[in-house]
Amino acid sequence: MHLKDNKLVLKASYIECLILERTACVSKLICELLETKEHPLPVILQGSLFDSKKIQSQVKVDLKDKNCINCTCVNELVNSHVLEMIFYGLAHGKFYMVQNLLDDCHLLPILNLPDVPLIRIFFFLDLEDLVLVVNRVCKRFYHLIKSTPVLWRVFEFYWPQVIKEEDLPYIFRHSKSFRVFNIGYCTYSGRLSVFDYSFISSLSCARKLTWLNLTRTSISSTCFLQYLPNLEILDLSECENLIDCDFHVVSQCHKLQNLYLSFDKVNPKTIKDIVSCIPQLEILDISVSNDQELASIIQNTDDNCTIIIVDENNNFQFTDSTVNNIFETNLNESFDLNEEHSTEHIYANVQILNPTTSSTCSNELQNDSTDNFIYTAVALPNENKTIASRNAEEIDEDPSHQGEGNGNNTTRKQNVKNTEEQNEDTIEEQNVETNENDETMRGRKRKRQSELWKQNLRKRRRQSGMEYVNTRGKTQRKREVKQGTKDCKGGCRFKCSKNISETERKAIFKTFWSYSDSEKNAFYGNNIEKLKKERKRTNKEISRKQFTYKYHLPKECSKLRICKEFFLSTLDISGRRIQWFFDKKSPQFEDKRGRHVKRKISDESKDRIRNHINSFPRMDSHYCRSSVKRQYLDPCLSIAKMYELYVLTCNTTDVTPEKYHTYKNIFNFEFNLGFHTPKKDRCDHCEEYKSNKLINQVGEDLKMKYELHIAGKSNTKVERDNDRSSDKAVLCFDMENVITCPRANISNFFYKRKLNVFNLTGHFSLNKCAYNAIWPEHIAGRGANEISSALLKILEKVLEDFPSLETITLWSDSCIPQNRNSIVISALQHFMRSDRSYSLKSVEQKFSEPGHSSIQEVDCVHSHIEKALNLSEIFSPVSFLRILTKVRKRSMKVIQLQPEHFFDFQTASRTFKYNSVPFTKVKYLKLEVEKPLHVLYKVSFSDESFKEVSIVAQNTRKKQKTVVMPKVNMLTKSNLLSKEKVKDLKDMLKYMPLDDRKYYETVFKSYK
Repeated sequence: MHLKDNKLVLKASYIECLILERTACVSKLICELLETKEHPLPVILQGSLFDSKKIQSQVKVDLKDKNCINCTCVNELVNSHVLEMIFYGLAHGKFYMVQNLLDDCHLLPILNLPDVPLIRIFFFLDLEDLVLVVNRVCKRFYHLIKSTPVLWRVFEFYWPQVIKEEDLPYIFRHSKSFRVFNIGYCTYSGRLSVFDYSFISSLSCARKLTWLNLTRTSISSTCFLQYLPNLEILDLSECENLIDCDFHVVSQCHKLQNLYLSFDKVNPKTIKDIVSCIPQLEILDISVSNDQELASIIQNTDDNCTIIIVDENNNFQFTDSTVNNIFETNLNESFDLNEEHSTEHIYANVQILNPTTSSTCSNELQNDSTDNFIYTAVALPNENKTIASRNAEEIDEDPSHQGEGNGNNTTRKQNVKNTEEQNEDTIEEQNVETNENDETMRGRKRKRQSELWKQNLRKRRRQSGMEYVNTRGKTQRKREVKQGTKDCKGGCRFKCSKNISETERKAIFKTFWSYSDSEKNAFYGNNIEKLKKERKRTNKEISRKQFTYKYHLPKECSKLRICKEFFLSTLDISGRRIQWFFDKKSPQFEDKRGRHVKRKISDESKDRIRNHINSFPRMDSHYCRSSVKRQYLDPCLSIAKMYELYVLTCNTTDVTPEKYHTYKNIFNFEFNLGFHTPKKDRCDHCEEYKSNKLINQVGEDLKMKYELHIAGKSNTKVERDNDRSSDKAVLCFDMENVITCPRANISNFFYKRKLNVFNLTGHFSLNKCAYNAIWPEHIAGRGANEISSALLKILEKVLEDFPSLETITLWSDSCIPQNRNSIVISALQHFMRSDRSYSLKSVEQKFSEPGHSSIQEVDCVHSHIEKALNLSEIFSPVSFLRILTKVRKRSMKVIQLQPEHFFDFQTASRTFKYNSVPFTKVKYLKLEVEKPLHVLYKVSFSDESFKEVSIVAQNTRKKQKTVVMPKVNMLTKSNLLSKEKVKDLKDMLKYMPLDDRKYYETVFKSYK
């Protein structure tokens, strides 16, 4: 409803509720409006321009009734009846608002509603109304709609609708939130290329899209489909600008369940490839227009498929050739296709059903049937999969026919409804699983997709006779069959128009523009003859014409001669194209390209390469172990080195090795392997917030959690900077990445299990010295007991250098199993009670914010060590110790840990009640000699005071007056090396120097 020239224009049958405010329309018009309705119309009158008494007297309706309200108080209006009527009208999709035309009038009462009720109201509206109407009412509506992703899940423009250019940026800006995108039968008023590029760039971001309808749109490329992993329903039927090569991308939508295509745009072989690449495909709906096209589908269908042909209008006229084609592929017995009153024929794997009499016909096909469509269902080998093919006649542009164009419209809308009723949490879980699977299946590098390059897309469009933009930026028109010249209609001596009908011309045109450039040249050579001129038709001695041309077009099994104008107008080409062909191309020479097929690499050879790559031991990343799927090989390896080893393996087994590029392609595209560990990981909290912020799904809980995380990061940085700037005794410590021995460029080493060496590095602030506590895995592991024991040895060495220290501060990361637990606290308290603590009175332990390291000094030491290891070879921990003495110019002290240095602090910690300390939240711990049975802690560096808890386990029967400190025993040693690893180490002994060999021989004595 709207106002125009002070006249009220409306369609009363569509209105359920009317809201008017100070509109300059006369009372008579309102009376006419109320009289047009069979039932009283709910009307909300706001302002003083309406004569309520006059309206009441003429219409004889009490304005104070529920159906008519006269109210000037906004609050009463909102709280009484407005919300009820608004939701009722919106729920039925028949709610219209009248916008003010006067500058001095007040806003409508609905504008005073809070955001939450408004969002609930907008949720009932179609996205079309939100984009084209509601968001233009005021700035508040615009920003509210823009910032609410839940409103952008379903986008549907119903036919016939023209998408305007000014609406595209606003629509595409929210494409990341789309779940359903339906613009079937919509057009675009601007240039085609502008719509294509905007559409492709926007939908490539809609990774959560599950339903996409592009029926009869002007889309000309499908490259964006590779970025839609969750797509389940896709409709590309009757898209005139698409060609066969555009449908190859559909095979990358592995979750696709329903697919709707047009047979005249896609090759039968392409259909077969799509079916084989999409395991979850249930329905493939293909519109065909004649029995020949149906026969092509049957010929290219798998032999195990069941084909159901449903002829609703008896429009199929099967010819003998069609029947023969079907016999050759899918039938074992003959039958009469024209047999009357036949309800069901079952021959081998072909079923022909008559839906009017057969009970086995699908109810879905019967319900969706119209007078203009014939459905054909072809079942896939899986029992619950069906290829449904609909046979469509010529459809007029009349809107009534367009509405029937969506053959399975009811089913599709029902699927969309079911999809939208899923819980948001379920959708997110599916997306997470999809991303994880994609990450697992992804190779080391992306594959080159040359078919999606702009130049190749332009080339295919040019070869197909479609509209395209050339390299100079000019739009080239679409090729079409032109009408013949006047001479051909009556005066042409070849009688072209009589001998070749318009239907035949269109068929020739369609076939010609489906050829490639070389095939078009062959068409010219077969249908055009270049002859020397027979006679001279000018008086001039020198004539420019030296040759004459004879033009032909194929008709049935022969060629029919036609005139030049008819030939050029049928194919829609210029005479210069023919002249260029005979000038530049030589028809007498045969094109020999493509004769020699490239050598195909056998599957056996590829499997041999895959097995060789899998034979190398792998390790996970030390830093990003939980966040990446990539695994890592020995840093000494490379693809070239691995290929050399592959060649040696093939030579020893008398097998011809494949080329290097074959090995490299399999390694890059089928394996997600690397040769070095990541230098840095990213914070989980920050990455989660950033990813959700990009799709506008940041909830209040996530936002609060992120703000607390950032505040903790800032407080930690301030605390760390204060410790660096002061004269405090600060010891930072962290575990280095696992070091493997032996580590040398020997081919045999790459296939063997190796000995792991652990290094706990500490950096002391007063002397800038690095302390490295080193032990191999055959002595101890790397649990909390081992790390606590190594930390105490470093503290012991520090106090030997600085015996007068009374307080020392420990900085580490927030890893709970290694650094932030009761075992470490128990070890530190045990150390403070011993004689090795000298004059130490208190120990402070501080932890970095998770995801943000505050111990860069230790990271720097580890970087120097790893750089030195990359430049040298090590065969045993002895070699590693030699390298450590030459790593840094500054002093670096090495502590070799023996089995007697490791203690079982975990058993001792069970005597006390450490569970009163919230280790998952604590940021600051403090231990004092004067309070051996108490722990002081802070959960944030911004806290002013410590919280003190007692670790004494209370006895409920009697009050304890004394506490017996538990004895800490040595950690029991077990055979930590597996038999397989010992065997591999023994096999590598012959390649090692004598000193390293003696070391391993000593180790092996305890593993006999």
